[in-house]
Amino acid sequence: MNMMYNYGNKINILNYNMICEEIKMQIDNFIDINNEVNKNYIDFSIEPKIKTPVGEILINLYLDNEMFSIKNFNIFKYKSGYLFHCESKMFLVQLLIIEEDKQVTDDIRVDGRYSIKWRIKAYDEIKNLKFETKINEKNRWKDAYSDSGEWMAAKTWDNGERMITIATEDEDSLEGRARNDNWIPIRLKDIFIEPKNGYIIVYTPEYTDDGMIVEFPNLLKDEKVLVEFGVSWYQYKNDNEFEFIKTWYGADPSLL
Repeated sequence: MNMMYNYGNKINILNYNMICEEIKMQIDNFIDINNEVNKNYIDFSIEPKIKTPVGEILINLYLDNEMFSIKNFNIFKYKSGYLFHCESKMFLVQLLIIEEDKQVTDDIRVDGRYSIKWRIKAYDEIKNLKFETKINEKNRWKDAYSDSGEWMAAKTWDNGERMITIATEDEDSLEGRARNDNWIPIRLKDIFIEPKNGYIIVYTPEYTDDGMIVEFPNLLKDEKVLVEFGVSWYQYKNDNEFEFIKTWYGADPSLL
């Protein structure tokens, strides 16, 4: 989706761009588990997934082409969601899954909305990092399509009654963060648009049949990366002509 809509004089492309730029200037930090969430430790396993009325959203991390196991995480209750935390001699990994306000703007309300944030710091080189958010039951949908635009890579699934969108930053946004050394190493600034500096592929966000993938070739010692996804779903109510864009706004990571 490449067009911004202005309805109710609440959202227009200028205000939307200003909001995104302001949010992208904010600095994220690792959560200090000793001071912030230590008392909220959960002594049982909670899988990193989101339950929706139309199936589960699975959240996966692959390091050097192997899936990172949930067994490695310590889990803490954090705000309206959970913090998954793992620290070893090789890396620090944090996954934050938060249930967000369903009221996206004054005019846009969805039925469900989550933010997903991965933060990783390398204590030694990590090869091939792959972040995946996907629908577990893709066959329940009649239609699926790319829904990208405005610094966002997104995919939407629709069955005529409900729609759900998974979104992440697009290649332009990732490149911009890398050029500013903002949670993507500056040495990776040229990998998102066209192959350069010895890389033979372009690391643009990948649209799969059942989700979205963000991939990086590696992290060197002391480098860190932040990857964000948004998930939003909505049941059609036929209350206005702009229903089909609600999950697009709801899943926008820059608005979460």
